[in-house]
Amino acid sequence: MIASDKRRIVLILHWVLLIALSYLVIYTRGARVPAIASSVVLFLGSNLVLMRLPDRVFHAKLFDPTLVLVDTILITAGLWLCGAAGPDFFFVFFFVVFLSSVSERPELTALGAALAASGYLLLLSRGSVLDSALLLRVPFLFATGLTYGFLVTKSREAHARASAAERAMDAMSHEIRSPLSAIIRYSEALRMGRVHNLTPAQRAGIAQINADAVELLELAVRRLDAVMQGPVADDPGGAQSPASAARPALRG
Repeated sequence: MIASDKRRIVLILHWVLLIALSYLVIYTRGARVPAIASSVVLFLGSNLVLMRLPDRVFHAKLFDPTLVLVDTILITAGLWLCGAAGPDFFFVFFFVVFLSSVSERPELTALGAALAASGYLLLLSRGSVLDSALLLRVPFLFATGLTYGFLVTKSREAHARASAAERAMDAMSHEIRSPLSAIIRYSEALRMGRVHNLTPAQRAGIAQINADAVELLELAVRRLDAVMQGPVADDPGGAQSPASAARPALRG
């Protein structure tokens, strides 16, 4: 999934979650208007800030867990300030968060959250009339499960891809380093005159072999580094790149 696709999905899910949360807060009985207004502005403002972030931030390593943590803090604070939930609802909310962390698919997490919310309402109603504040808890928990499930799933997939790529790059680095290092060491020994019966043409050929091997090794290091850490722009006068830093180790 490219960055723009993930960005669009995260923003849509986040809007759905925060709109459901805002309606839940607005329809809370007995809540003070300043607390409701402050919470709604804070919820919607957080998504406006999210919309201003560049695409690359959405694929950063810590983006998904950070967003889950910030959302959990904002939701908990808003529900507590407005008195929109008691201990029982907080229990169901954090159960949905836990369900998101262990589930493999976000749609199953959302389904489990909806079922948990429906069961919670059935136990809570027991002869009483279900008002809007109670009914709105179902779509809110559904949106919470879907959003958190998506973020946790993407975080888990990114970690798995990074681990697999690191193992593959380690193996590839060893396979490339060994023959090239041997070629470089042997050609340098020949070029430095340790073999005395070489003609000038042979020495020139060995020097070319050595230069080509060094260039190929540097190219391989840059490519491997680009795969692991992203493309690095050439900066001859700037700081040493990771590929340049790794070059002595690869030669050895």
